[in-house]
Amino acid sequence: MTDSLKFFPSGPIPKANSVGDICAEDAGALKQMLSRAQAFERLNQLASAELPEDLARHTRIACIRDGVLVIAADSAAWGTRARLQSEQWLTAVYKYWPGSIRQLKFRVQTRAPQTTPVKQPRVLSEQVCDHLSQCAENQSDAELAAILQRIAQHRKKSDPTPD
Repeated sequence: MTDSLKFFPSGPIPKANSVGDICAEDAGALKQMLSRAQAFERLNQLASAELPEDLARHTRIACIRDGVLVIAADSAAWGTRARLQSEQWLTAVYKYWPGSIRQLKFRVQTRAPQTTPVKQPRVLSEQVCDHLSQCAENQSDAELAAILQRIAQHRKKSDPTPD
């Protein structure tokens, strides 16, 4: 092996740290961010329980920084409604947040839709299926031949010809 192909110094390859180990480090920035995110999530759960159910479903605490509470809404309409009910937000947050809040801001932050992708049937042209079948017939590896035959069965259904 040439020197240009050496990626590691001679000796044992160092063991990579697991995500759990990185998060467990006391002074780690990742641990601090994770702790802060968990605290906001818990605060959001507690405060949302104090709000009307429909408002709680469409708004959430984005962050609190330098005394500014930022509320994220799913749409401009929900942001407006949250702004009109800002007293309810402040009352709910004051019950659980130890620091002072001097300002309330609202942001529209749409959530990614929670849909599962539609499974589309696998359809191949006649020509492709014929090629796959021929390859399967000429294949010496029985397992690969079976796979090719199974794939070739995804033949596009031909349209019936009109009378």
